Amino acid sequence: ISVASSADGSKFVAVAGSFGSSPASIYTSRDSGLTWSPTSAPNSSGAFVASSADGSKLVAVSGDGHFYTSANSGGTWRQTTAASHDWQSVSSSADGGTLAAVAFGGPIYISTNSGGGWLKNSSPTNNWRAVASSAEGNKLAAVADNGPIFTSTNSGATWRQTSAPSYHWSGVAS
Repeated sequence: ISVASSADGSKFVAVAGSFGSSPASIYTSRDSGLTWSPTSAPNSSGAFVASSADGSKLVAVSGDGHFYTSANSGGTWRQTTAASHDWQSVSSSADGGTLAAVAFGGPIYISTNSGGGWLKNSSPTNNWRAVASSAEGNKLAAVADNGPIFTSTNSGATWRQTSAPSYHWSGVAS
């Protein structure tokens, strides 16, 4: 469903989608994708993942509406206090300190402490599909289904609509 990597491509985190009675699972690789291991993340805990530049800090938003973070490359996971929503995407700054997440039919949430706490911001409620972060975490972009592209230059404190047309956007990168 989703994959993220460290900046040097040596560490990966990926979500295997649910199929039939098999729940979604999170896997990691520490050898550039040659071998993969299941993590201790709860079943159905993953839908979208993001990674810090060194691959040590991971975040996963789940199909069951929860957030999970790992500070040891997926060795252990903890559920965060983020509100339950239909999460669509999550992004991470290079140091893993600033995280941004978007929900379908909801607001954009920001964490400035590696997922320890989450705040709604001034973003409009929208059918958000994806969010991306600069390495520093101060520049963000978010796209909506059948909507415009929004950007922030202050870590999500304020957002502005760009001149991009309204389309069925499904991804954005930074």
